[in-house]
Amino acid sequence: MWDEKQFFEDFAKESDNIKPSDEFVDRLKKLDKKPSGKIRVIYRVAAVAASVVLLVAAGIGIFVISRPDNQKPGKEPVTMPIHLGNDETTTTDENLEINQSTLVSLIEDKDVIIVDGDNKSITSSEREELGRMLLNAASTDTISGLIGENREYVIKADKDIVIKIYFDEYILVNGKHMYKVE
Repeated sequence: MWDEKQFFEDFAKESDNIKPSDEFVDRLKKLDKKPSGKIRVIYRVAAVAASVVLLVAAGIGIFVISRPDNQKPGKEPVTMPIHLGNDETTTTDENLEINQSTLVSLIEDKDVIIVDGDNKSITSSEREELGRMLLNAASTDTISGLIGENREYVIKADKDIVIKIYFDEYILVNGKHMYKVE
């Protein structure tokens, strides 16, 4: 019959007699040693360096993909005039009234400075062409938000007057007055 008390006494006596082998004890002693701090630092530095390399590679990839001059050679970009509403060509300066004859007289005045989009003074032939375009232009409805190929000129008067010419057909003055070259 089962004697529970006797079982636990015998179990305690026998478990006291169990001893691990010397080989097992040596293996446990070797496992007790922790890796040195130098190895941990090396792993951390390697992880940081790898993440920096990945970030730089991703940044370069994004730059190469999103470059505006990333076009195939021999193909010209397709630009269409599109009306999207207000943008950088739309101004809120309602007090500045400029008419066509005022613009032509400012352009013909050699003492008035006119610069291009790169802030460089324009040549006399460019000045004559700009005046000729304005003389041959008729006022049209204002189209704000015209997007596409354009040339920009700034007449340095009391207040700067920004003239943008789109496709050699439309002239936008201060984002407010539109003229169509005829």
